[in-house]
Amino acid sequence: METSLLKTKLGIPPLRPQLIQRDKLVEQFDLCLDYDLTLVSAPAGFGKTTILSQWSHQKISELPIAWLSLDKGDDDPIRFWRYCIGALGASLEVETEEIEALLKAPASVTEQDLESFVTLLINTLFSLRDDFVLILDDYHVIANTLIHQSMIYFLEHIPPPMHLIIATRKDPPFPLARFRGKGVLLTITDADLRFDLEDTSKLLDVIQAPTISDDELRVLNERVEGWAVGLKMAGQSLRRQPDVSTFIRNFTGSQEYIMDYLIEEVLQSQSDDTRRFLLTVSILDRLTGPLCDALTGGTDGQERLTSLEKANLFIHKMDEIGQWYRFDHLFADMLQHRLEMEFGLEKRDELHRLASNWYENNGSFEEAIEHALSAKDWGNVIDMYQSEGGVGPGVFGVSTTYNWLRHIPEEILEKRPEVCIWIAWSLIFLGKSKAGEELLDKMEQSKSCDVDMKELILGVRITVAVVQQDPRIEEYAHQISLLQPDNIAARTWSDYCLGWYYTRQRHFNEAEPCINRAFLSYQGKGEVPAAALRWLAYIAFMRGKLLQAEKILQRALHIANRVETRGGICTTLGMIYYQRNDLEVAVAEWEKGCVPFVPPSDQGLARLYLAGTKLIKGDIETAAEAIEKAGNILNTEDISKEDLARISAFHLSLALQENDQGAVTRWTEKLAEYEGPFLYDIPASARHLLFQNMGDAGRAQLQAEYEHLHKEGYRFLEMGVRLEQALLSSDPEEALSFLGEVLRIAKDEGNIRIIADLGQLILPMLREAIVEGIEPEFAGKILKVIEDDAYQRKMKNGEIPPASSLLSDRELEVLRLIESGLSNQQIADNLMISLSTTKTHIHSILEKLKVKDR
Repeated sequence: METSLLKTKLGIPPLRPQLIQRDKLVEQFDLCLDYDLTLVSAPAGFGKTTILSQWSHQKISELPIAWLSLDKGDDDPIRFWRYCIGALGASLEVETEEIEALLKAPASVTEQDLESFVTLLINTLFSLRDDFVLILDDYHVIANTLIHQSMIYFLEHIPPPMHLIIATRKDPPFPLARFRGKGVLLTITDADLRFDLEDTSKLLDVIQAPTISDDELRVLNERVEGWAVGLKMAGQSLRRQPDVSTFIRNFTGSQEYIMDYLIEEVLQSQSDDTRRFLLTVSILDRLTGPLCDALTGGTDGQERLTSLEKANLFIHKMDEIGQWYRFDHLFADMLQHRLEMEFGLEKRDELHRLASNWYENNGSFEEAIEHALSAKDWGNVIDMYQSEGGVGPGVFGVSTTYNWLRHIPEEILEKRPEVCIWIAWSLIFLGKSKAGEELLDKMEQSKSCDVDMKELILGVRITVAVVQQDPRIEEYAHQISLLQPDNIAARTWSDYCLGWYYTRQRHFNEAEPCINRAFLSYQGKGEVPAAALRWLAYIAFMRGKLLQAEKILQRALHIANRVETRGGICTTLGMIYYQRNDLEVAVAEWEKGCVPFVPPSDQGLARLYLAGTKLIKGDIETAAEAIEKAGNILNTEDISKEDLARISAFHLSLALQENDQGAVTRWTEKLAEYEGPFLYDIPASARHLLFQNMGDAGRAQLQAEYEHLHKEGYRFLEMGVRLEQALLSSDPEEALSFLGEVLRIAKDEGNIRIIADLGQLILPMLREAIVEGIEPEFAGKILKVIEDDAYQRKMKNGEIPPASSLLSDRELEVLRLIESGLSNQQIADNLMISLSTTKTHIHSILEKLKVKDR
């Protein structure tokens, strides 16, 4: 199920009837266009929403204004940003579909995910030229640290045309002092929002309060301290006072006591029928006629709401047509308190159940579940969650799932133990693996843990085991096979996880049959079959079969639906294009693997691979940034030894290019700490330095590795080992023989980069191979790639003049026309020169730029 956005949260609240024009204050808000962030921070009842609505309606014809009214349900990173995107998309002429697709309730979300997502959003908004505003109202309901961190990142990189306004009852945990110091923060507080004497006089006139003297007006304003809601309440009370002067003279107390007194005054003045209606519907955050009727049993809910709004009784439209309304927050709080006092908690819970039923019948399941939770209707919460596909944290989002289900009492969980599975999943995806596994242990020991439940628990354990590379996975798989041999779904998932585990352990012959069984069991589109194909392609890649691997991955992309799965597939696909030296295509695929919500392991690898292409071109600064970013992403409690080795290897390669001998020594020692399988996907320079430092032990390890790989048929890894043996061999004839063996294997599938990445290390040997007639055409192709790489690095480092200084003015003209896509004849016609002259210019350009063709 895809949950929809409530449109009433996304529109600028309509202007209220009998609105007080506060021109000076409105003008103060115009200053927000000079700041990145405007913080409107004041306690409840100071008119934050009202003045922002008034300002927005005045400015909407001049600039786009996006509005989001937040509520407690938005304290979830996925839901929060979905609504932000919804608000921006509804107000701006900007394409948000690609970004929205990333927020289709991924299984988990990390700080790095949100930072990557926010980066995409910033880049999208950066294309806008004209000023626009996003208003986040009631931000004080947000407590999630991940949301605050992502907002800070957003503000630190906010696109120039954007201005953010946050209305809140308390300051958010942002580095406000730093923002003020940088001159990007405007703060508006309760001191700015308080009514002055002129405003108070206008308010009393609008609500038709009795006429009072200037002195009485001043006393009233001082007693209430310019507090908008307090003044409004006082004005309502004045209309019923026989002696206005005495009332004002005796009007004392703090804001809290004034509010209690005034609200009671207002409520008690209503008819019994209206009073009962107000108390009954007070549990609702948003009110509409049919929903109110469901709670009251009446048929005139819409008419009552319209009447209350016309009476200015602390209720306001949420849309232009008056279909949805809301109470002032303080008024709603008071009504709910009175409801509990007069009718009891049972009545309150009954009303929440009625509201839950109404929302469920109208397809709004998030609101339905929220009200069921308020009613402590645990069974209905569980049933709705399960019926809407919520059998794990992926449908509604991890944080929302956990926030809902953690409230369910233990005695209910004992009767519905499957809920514990969902909670354990959520804890694990939230990075609280220890708490999740402790819950699984507790479930296993409970009396209600039958065979079905044990199987579900093992399903969670086997999933965690494959992520953490826990060898107990084989034991878990064996237990699943014994519990219910005929349960195909459980066996299929077990096979898939086991195959995934074996693949990561490079036991490909054991992995392949497991993954094949899992794929065939699913028979159709979906994430598991697509992921299974990805690992089958990976195995084909390791066997040196690039074409077969590419075809499998293209099929996987065809059946995958979720961005997480597609990102991992693209990370693997980029490896294939990279080996063929299609660097631009490889980079495009890896960038798809860097988008938010792709698993950290795939995101980290994609960024390391991108860093490798930058190192090839000599772009050291960008490569260093990508390596650092990858390290941050991969640095989780589940980081593998291989990933630690990869990070060290890329740092070592970077240090070699920078010629930083201290860093070279440090990272070489670090890389040597990670004893383990031969890593093919680390920079060749780093790998060679490691084995070179190992001496005879390194040579012996390489030979043992080669024999194993050759026997198992892992041709790609075999080539990497043979190349190292060639470089380390003291016998030139043996070294050339090793290289020849690699060239023959690599030529069949176009594996170029595995050799070319050795660069100057392999160059003399390649030239000798060409002289000796050992695959001369293919060796010459690789030689040209290495020379082109070196040329690119020299250009980047300023060792070779840029193209603009190499080319003549006429050649630059020709180059620009080539870039525009014109043919040779069209270029000749454009420049009014002969076709032959055009071809001469193009040949000269190709020679000077050291490239093969247009």
